[in-house]
Amino acid sequence: ATTYYQSARYYYEEKKDMNMALAWVQMSLDKGGEKFWILRQKALILAELGRYKDAIAVAERSTELAKADGNKDYQRMNDKSIMDWAKRK
Repeated sequence: ATTYYQSARYYYEEKKDMNMALAWVQMSLDKGGEKFWILRQKALILAELGRYKDAIAVAERSTELAKADGNKDYQRMNDKSIMDWAKRK
């Protein structure tokens, strides 16, 4: 799961094939379960693909899990992204 996540993140950061990045981040989720940081990465990739409605839904789930884990940083990042993406959808 970690290798797929790292590959997806690399492709996202380097602005390579976003469809491949999405496939890899989904494989990471499938193998390792839902983690708020992996869902955040998926949301970022979806937004990069222009799929803002989907990105918002995934970011909201990431926020739920981050809250349950007590991670305020991811809550804040997701909230900011959701507000930005809501303007674009």
